[in-house]
Amino acid sequence: MKKNVIISLMLISALLAGCTRDPDVRLELESVGRTLRLGDHGILKLSIVGSGVSAITANAEGVMTLDEDNAAFVHQIPVKAEREGTLVFGPYSLQFNGKQLTSKTVSINVLPEWDGAYGTYFHADRKEIALGADFELSSETWSKERDKNSLRIKPSDEFKYKGGSSLGGTRTVAKKEVHYSKRSWIITPSRTGTFRVTKEFFRELPEGIPPPDITITVK
Repeated sequence: MKKNVIISLMLISALLAGCTRDPDVRLELESVGRTLRLGDHGILKLSIVGSGVSAITANAEGVMTLDEDNAAFVHQIPVKAEREGTLVFGPYSLQFNGKQLTSKTVSINVLPEWDGAYGTYFHADRKEIALGADFELSSETWSKERDKNSLRIKPSDEFKYKGGSSLGGTRTVAKKEVHYSKRSWIITPSRTGTFRVTKEFFRELPEGIPPPDITITVK
């Protein structure tokens, strides 16, 4: 009898703990593109995410929750690359519904100004990552005419990838108009060791584009 009472009390305590537990709410910081040229503008996204965001309006009359999994408050922060090298943003903190939230940091790799040489160039935003982390692979093309080439990654068991940002248009550099396009992918290697991005990384590398040779150390 005594044992059953103890078990019942333990179950009630567990249920009460579950009822009073703080809802899942996090502050996340990300960059729309991790590589910029000196003087370029980028965007940071500071988001309050988690199931607790949807819980705020739960049971409110007339309120429809369309996507509980992706509910978020998002604040966009314009940034400008004013020096070469690595720019680190964050961590940022705020109070949300009486709860202190703190983001992680994000880094942006700032390249020198374009040197005036036409062509396609490949970059990785970092040289070393831990297993399970990712890096951004980007290509940028400077040309006299609009770039019509298409780059597609060849699927492999060695990594996972997803599309990142892309943009295109014209720019005025040194009083001349040039066409500029940029593509990026988020790459997550599957194994430790040396990870290389070469010509074989793509389904087909268009004629005239020098093959990349980028090495990432995966610890």
